[in-house]
Amino acid sequence: MEQIEIDNAAEDITLFTDEERVSVKTVDAVFEQQCPLRGEKREFTVFNGSHCHQRVERKFGGKTKHRVNLQILDPKPRRRRDLAQGWLIGSGILGIISFLLIYRLYFSGQPASSLLVSLSVLSLSLFAIATLLTLYLSRNRIRYYSRFGRVPLLELIGNQPNAGRITDFLRRLSHTVRLSQHHHPRATTDALSFELRDLRRLRDEGVIDAETYEQAKQRIFAHPAYRA
Repeated sequence: MEQIEIDNAAEDITLFTDEERVSVKTVDAVFEQQCPLRGEKREFTVFNGSHCHQRVERKFGGKTKHRVNLQILDPKPRRRRDLAQGWLIGSGILGIISFLLIYRLYFSGQPASSLLVSLSVLSLSLFAIATLLTLYLSRNRIRYYSRFGRVPLLELIGNQPNAGRITDFLRRLSHTVRLSQHHHPRATTDALSFELRDLRRLRDEGVIDAETYEQAKQRIFAHPAYRA
């Protein structure tokens, strides 16, 4: 299988292959996102009015990249928020400890020691830090799914770099998806088959796992147009 290099960077060894060797004729849009605290960088390249290339670099998770044919995408993205559960639990525990220490300090009627004051200040400080990290590390994601199989194929960081730039890129990408489907009209049965073939390609490339592919296949097979 041949490797597609959007930027022709020979040293960029990533987990992406593509049998179709789609050439880049025109670049319609490029959008980059970074989350330094999580050590994550995402780059999206919309090209030829029909494809989007997603590259993801993670400080502790390596690099991946894949190509999505816009004809199989639902043009309406979905927002998803994943809480940083570890930090959320830690913040809750520190909050309880802080409450108990403050209650002991001010409402127990017993004299406050310097140690108790220090512990109260420390617990409140840690509680504030943990709460801020929970808010910052919680994932606010925006996903584009396939039209019929409902497989998430493109994922953006929902708060980077800012709301205005994200909204502008989403508008352009969704518009390009609609144009691509308009310029390549397909009957519903053909669109179902086309999506299934492209999802099989993404499964073979390791972009989606076998279980996700099987679930998508069952949704496609269950579609009334496919069964007709």
